[in-house]
Amino acid sequence: MGLGWVRPLWLWTLVSAQSCLVFAQDEPSRSYFSRSFQTRITEVSPFERAYFYYRDSIRIEDFEEGKTIHKATLTGLQTAEEVDRLAFYLIQLGAPIHYKDFFSKATAHWYNVEDGQVRTELRFKKGTLRYSQVWNTNGVALLSEGSGEQSYINDDGETVFMIFKDSTIRKMFLIRPEKNDTIFLTADVGALPKSGLPDFYKGLVEAIRYPGIARLAGKEGRVYVQFVVDEKGKLTDFKPQSKEGYRFEARVIKKLQSLPDWNPALIAGRPVKTRFAIPVNFKLTD
Repeated sequence: MGLGWVRPLWLWTLVSAQSCLVFAQDEPSRSYFSRSFQTRITEVSPFERAYFYYRDSIRIEDFEEGKTIHKATLTGLQTAEEVDRLAFYLIQLGAPIHYKDFFSKATAHWYNVEDGQVRTELRFKKGTLRYSQVWNTNGVALLSEGSGEQSYINDDGETVFMIFKDSTIRKMFLIRPEKNDTIFLTADVGALPKSGLPDFYKGLVEAIRYPGIARLAGKEGRVYVQFVVDEKGKLTDFKPQSKEGYRFEARVIKKLQSLPDWNPALIAGRPVKTRFAIPVNFKLTD
């Protein structure tokens, strides 16, 4: 599954380079999102995206609590929904579960921003995600000819380690201090349901009851639930990554807790803990 940055000078370069493409657009269109820009929502939220439409590209800028956290220029996409899908894939560092076939025709020049400074510069083309550069909080470049290392503490207090080679992530893992364990976010063989992912998703969706309160309110939603697959394949440590409410996340977690064990992830033939996140759509039908 599963960050990084060019310097502020980039902003002026980008605006200058793209200004010739702009239509007569004085103000961008804007949308609000759930956490991590997973799902577009109608109510006001801390996560806001601005869209700037040009003749051959779309530029977006993401804000959290009013502060810029992502900037990007994307091409080869037909709708705002496609833009949002590719953006979420890049936010999730190219997690395979979020890949869509139409990405193969798209390109993206993506920047992660922290406290007004670019920390990661990414390029996406022909379905491949590559890191141009990663900077630490002191503005020091961490990659040399596409190779290097980065570590940081995420919002959950976990220490994340990333090892790069040939401008791609070759190894990524995190240490959870409260459990004193290691979760591997890359592996030689990923964790998978014994019946395969398609059958797993089909069975999960069919088994989840639509929350009655949501049905009465006419509420639909797309939720994300994160969990750990341990060395024995047991699903543990469930955590909602969305906040749709109406018991959507609770229904998904309750069902996941009752499902059979998976085949665990393997590194050099050894079972290891890994982390997985799944999306589930709740859609009303007649």
